[in-house]
Amino acid sequence: MEWPLKTAQKEILKAFDQFVIENKSFLENKKLLVWGASVRGTLLGMILEKKGLIDFLYIDNDERKWGNHINGHSILNPNEVRNQLQNTFILIPVEYPEEICKQLYSWGLKEDSFAVIKSNIEKSYTEEFFRQYGYDRLVIGETFLNETIIDEENPESIKDCLWRTYKKENMKVLAMNCMGMQGFYHMIRLQIMLGYVPQKVWIFVNFETLTEFHHMLSRTQHPDLLKMIAETGQIRDEYFQQYIQQAEERAKNYKIEMQYSPQRTFDGKNVDNETIQKEYMKIQILRPLSLETEEMLYFKRILQVLRKYDIAGYVINTPINYQLAKKLYHEEFVEIYEKNRRVLKKLADDYKCQFWDMGDLLEEGDFVSMVTINDAVCQSGRDKILAYIDRNEEMEDGAEN
Repeated sequence: MEWPLKTAQKEILKAFDQFVIENKSFLENKKLLVWGASVRGTLLGMILEKKGLIDFLYIDNDERKWGNHINGHSILNPNEVRNQLQNTFILIPVEYPEEICKQLYSWGLKEDSFAVIKSNIEKSYTEEFFRQYGYDRLVIGETFLNETIIDEENPESIKDCLWRTYKKENMKVLAMNCMGMQGFYHMIRLQIMLGYVPQKVWIFVNFETLTEFHHMLSRTQHPDLLKMIAETGQIRDEYFQQYIQQAEERAKNYKIEMQYSPQRTFDGKNVDNETIQKEYMKIQILRPLSLETEEMLYFKRILQVLRKYDIAGYVINTPINYQLAKKLYHEEFVEIYEKNRRVLKKLADDYKCQFWDMGDLLEEGDFVSMVTINDAVCQSGRDKILAYIDRNEEMEDGAEN
């Protein structure tokens, strides 16, 4: 199965690119294995190819991926290659590499046989978390705010656009890919505890984050980030420590990822992108919101905190490729999506928050990929998003005056 990867978080893209550049002469003389046949592994493979390192294979512990390919590179069972590692170097780009490293040590390998490629994403977030600013706007969100287009000449994320428009000294942006509402809740709560009480909080929400399974996925936990924040010594909070312990446990549950992946339905062979996307939508978009999911309960807690501290709250529904979704699932999509919009708006209204709805703001051509529903947006899309926010800001200022 081929999945079109056209976007990445800037810190991850930079880290992978820098690693390959700095180690190219060494890597050129080795047989290369990339451990992890998922998004980060695909991104690393793309960078290797761009630097002329085209002879590599993928390995992965998930047996459902064995025998498939990523951009022509086979995905193998690690046990097939463990006794054929002469002059081989293993690259590990995954977010949680600890178990993989233990597995390699159990094979008798030493650290000169593999490398974990880490980014500064947790460090950057932690620095932003403690950064002093003008307390005008605190922006909370996940992938939508961070993604940049891989092949764009001057890649800019929505986060970059917001800082450019509203001035970084007045706006703090806490955005971490795939983080859910429990994470958002703790970040807002701790900001207030530290005395960083903003006038406004913008919460960028997508419906995938609010599904009944999102809080259990390993990629949504970010225990390394949470521990880095705690280890600064600036936060002493038992509730946050309990959250860190929970995140560490949930991050180990790698297999649940595949339960909510299109690959669980078909073995990933000879499947076109439309079929993949329709299955993705069925799992993550075509689900009526329930107010009783863990994500929704923490979302309500966020709104309660904002009301308690008299902070102006803004619930911002992020744009999706609405036109493509209608083509794939017709009125079934429209019915469920419109109902979910109403649920989100009512929650915002109940807690005296503004609801800014960008769900169908963009055209198909504003998205970098024409085969995914919620991918990063091109410059035209970024311009429309900033214009929408600016219009709403002006309308609010006019109403206050």
